[in-house]
Amino acid sequence: MSEFLTISRLVTGVDDLDAALAETYRALMRGTAAAARELAALQSLAAVAVTAEEPEVALKAALAGDCAAAAAARRLAYLWYAGRLPPEGKDEAPFPTEAAYFGGLLWRVVGAHPPGLSGGYTGHWRYAPDA
Repeated sequence: MSEFLTISRLVTGVDDLDAALAETYRALMRGTAAAARELAALQSLAAVAVTAEEPEVALKAALAGDCAAAAAARRLAYLWYAGRLPPEGKDEAPFPTEAAYFGGLLWRVVGAHPPGLSGGYTGHWRYAPDA
């Protein structure tokens, strides 16, 4: 599991990832044989990249030459930020858990709370947000 978190940190650029979500996401990333092979390719590149002076730069360079690992990295980043796998065609993937929906890194980036989670007491919307 720690290997998956290490890869996730490299791909997302975020150090404080939720370990429980990581377990869910790891299972999703290995959902099909093809996806598991792509994740394995990413794991191989990441294992080398973490030993470099600048791991993120080393991984990015390595991904340029490996289509399978690059596909896994894109899928992994999407999963962490959106809380679900990327859509396949016109079909949106479901959120695997409520925690995945509410824990998507997207909400940190935009500085907002997910729809359906008020983040405040009843009537809090009447007042200007804290600066």
